[in-house]
Amino acid sequence: MNDRSVTRGVIETTLTELTLVSRQLSPECLSTDECLAYLRLGGLGRVGVVAAGVAVVLPVSFVYRDGFIEFRTSTGVKLQAVLTDSMLSFEIDHHDPSAGAGWSVLVFGVATATTDSAELAASTRAGLDPQAPGRRDYLIKLQPFTVTGRRFGHPDDLHRLHLGVL
Repeated sequence: MNDRSVTRGVIETTLTELTLVSRQLSPECLSTDECLAYLRLGGLGRVGVVAAGVAVVLPVSFVYRDGFIEFRTSTGVKLQAVLTDSMLSFEIDHHDPSAGAGWSVLVFGVATATTDSAELAASTRAGLDPQAPGRRDYLIKLQPFTVTGRRFGHPDDLHRLHLGVL
């Protein structure tokens, strides 16, 4: 084997590695049905509001019931945003570092607040259990008008990358 063939082999290997590394896995858009399926899982999400001209994102326990994202709150920036008819954003996601995969769902909508005991009880029966300490006397019902989502590093893509198909 001469020096030229060794160099050529190293260059070819390096180019192949660079091609695989530089090829980004594009996020896959989720369908509305897939996004709603993730929302139906409930759990922990993040609500985004604008308070005094500053974007604020806060964690909330939530359920998705009857077409609404529901969470409980006390007085503060979330309630103030609802009472002033501000647009709210809401986001949930999941990331599995070992698989290099995850997803994200983003919702925009308007919300209403209620202290109705029947509504509060119904949300509790649906599984809403606020984890933050303190009283959460207001039920916020966010009605989505835009629901989008993305999945990245989908296991099929990772499998194809390992096989060298990508």
